[in-house]
Amino acid sequence: MDSVDEWLVRFENDVDMQVAEAQRKAEAAANMADEMTRVVGRAQAERGEIAVTTDVAGRVTGLKLTAAAVRHHPDALAGKLLETINRARRDAGRQALDLAADTFGEDSSTYARIAEELGLARQEGEVQ
Repeated sequence: MDSVDEWLVRFENDVDMQVAEAQRKAEAAANMADEMTRVVGRAQAERGEIAVTTDVAGRVTGLKLTAAAVRHHPDALAGKLLETINRARRDAGRQALDLAADTFGEDSSTYARIAEELGLARQEGEVQ
């Protein structure tokens, strides 16, 4: 049987390893949060007449319209704007999900939570 001293050394080593792992995960989470602030979702309309950028939260951060865009009927322009904004949002969401996968793995609860919040769960066998 091991002595109490040997058990105590193993216990302290286990605790040290768990603390180190927690610190690594905290650092990874902080790095991911920092990277998330730099995510830019981008999309263009089919003919390039509309270009949109969004941040990771889906807020529109840029909008460019060409002269061709304003020649659309107002309802058609509105529809194209919404479609392009939504594509930019999905692009930002996919980037955020990729960051979570790279940081914590696709099997992590963090990945699952982000995927659920963004409505972007990957389908089985999907390659991104």
